Amino acid sequence: MPQVHLRADALSARGGEEAPAQSRSGAAAAWQRRLIEAAAAAWPPLSLLALTWALYGGATRLWWLDDDFFNLRFVRAFSPRDYCLDPAVWQSLPFRMLTPLLFVSYDADLTAFGAAPRAFYFHQLAALVLAAVALYALLRAWIEPRWALFAAATFVAGAPLANLATSIMARHYLECLALIFLAGVAWMRSLRAPNAGASGWWSMVSAVLWFAASLAKEIAVPLLLLLPLVPAGTFAIRLRRLAPHGVALAVYVVYRRFLMGALVGGYGWVVEREDWPRTLAMLPLRIGRELLGAPSAAAWIALVVLLAGIALGVRTRRAALLLGLAVLLALLPLVPVAAEVKARYAALPWTVIVVAFACSARRLRRGAWLAAAVAVTLLVANRVTWQREMARATRASVENQALLRLAPGEVLRQPAMLPASLDEAQRYGRERLGLPAAAGWFFDDLYLCLHGTEVRRLWEYDPRRQRLVDETARLVSLRAERCGTRQAAEPLEASFRAEHGVLHWRLGPYEDGRWTFVLRDGQSAFPVPRRGGFHLHGPTELPLYLRYDAPSGWTTYSPLLRVDLTRAATQRWSRPRR
Repeated sequence: MPQVHLRADALSARGGEEAPAQSRSGAAAAWQRRLIEAAAAAWPPLSLLALTWALYGGATRLWWLDDDFFNLRFVRAFSPRDYCLDPAVWQSLPFRMLTPLLFVSYDADLTAFGAAPRAFYFHQLAALVLAAVALYALLRAWIEPRWALFAAATFVAGAPLANLATSIMARHYLECLALIFLAGVAWMRSLRAPNAGASGWWSMVSAVLWFAASLAKEIAVPLLLLLPLVPAGTFAIRLRRLAPHGVALAVYVVYRRFLMGALVGGYGWVVEREDWPRTLAMLPLRIGRELLGAPSAAAWIALVVLLAGIALGVRTRRAALLLGLAVLLALLPLVPVAAEVKARYAALPWTVIVVAFACSARRLRRGAWLAAAVAVTLLVANRVTWQREMARATRASVENQALLRLAPGEVLRQPAMLPASLDEAQRYGRERLGLPAAAGWFFDDLYLCLHGTEVRRLWEYDPRRQRLVDETARLVSLRAERCGTRQAAEPLEASFRAEHGVLHWRLGPYEDGRWTFVLRDGQSAFPVPRRGGFHLHGPTELPLYLRYDAPSGWTTYSPLLRVDLTRAATQRWSRPRR
């Protein structure tokens, strides 16, 4: 009997030793599972971060560009409380849009990092990564992880995003898209929440995010109409969940009217009434051109495969309706700016295309092959477009910095940035950097005819060496070539009409060729259509030369025309054939 007790005690002791070992083994397995799950969850964001840096990391070498100088001056002059709540401050801006979060974004960077362009560009890339990760999270509500990741990566590699990576002044497009996608994620959570309390909370989060996106850029506003059509829950439930969004929309309308002084605004070009049918018909083609980026065979192949995958995969009336509405809502905010489509305008249409392709191709038997074709060709096309974008941005960076250091009498010929941005760049150099910033520039060689004797040194950008080169030796030949007497003999005619802050014009008598308004004796020059309109705020008179370039190669200028912007009556000028 004692032996039996001893054996039982030994077994009991051994079991006690094995229990902690099994517990430790189970805990280790649980930790291993958690690490695997964490790695799986981290993989998509990290891969999108790596892709963004690999494609666009070079942007962090750039300096201030475009409207950065004006935006920096504006946020230094006014606090967020001023430009978010004071109508007089907001209406002093030279445009009629509602984008206060753009200035909040500049303000945050300026407060955190000072006027360090590199930090601003890191923020730019972070906004792009956030938009891509948010898009992935949104698509996970409907499609498999690999297809959601493919769509997010394709979004990052698109030509509109390559352009946005170099443009801090357009950061509000990226932050708007990120907020839109996050609002969609919250919306899906609200429709799939286990109880009414959680559902209502997520719906309010979605409404707040949509409101913030709308304050970043107006492209978010019409997307509210997509929410009740997403395939989740019943239509009645989706309508009930829209109550917070209805409140957000009402607040947005009141706030827009309060801050802007009007519900609708505008800036830049105005389409004349008789040109609207042609302009609207051309809008998809102009957007398509920006979707391609720099023209290349790879870009064409990628776009054709994407559209083919969508056409083959959309098989139900509901899917076709949803796709058609998404395209319409993506294009609707572009109608007011249809006369001049820029690359950043195509960011939302590009998003619609890549999402539609991912949702369609996953149902196709050869969908993976189509996706592989898109990935390869789009990567090649992206490199071609990125080379163009970086060449433009590098040139502008070099010219901006050089203009701050060139001496009086030194002049830059045909720079890359707009004249207003160059004025702001020199003001930045004088006020913030303590530099003379007294050099000049011109966009039209008429300047050499009127002020050529005042030019001490002439500089021009060399794209091969990526620096300015001294072209003073060409001054005599340029003046002889550009300032001949033949140009003044050709017929020209123009009529101008100013009303409601818009200058309208009609030019002739030629149907073909190129027209340019030359301002400030050639320091500014803007290509214009034969008939059109442009928003002008502030000046009462616009002195300009009208330049016409014939298809056969000759050029003629008008004398200096002084357009009275305070007169509603039509003002005409003409020069008949001699």
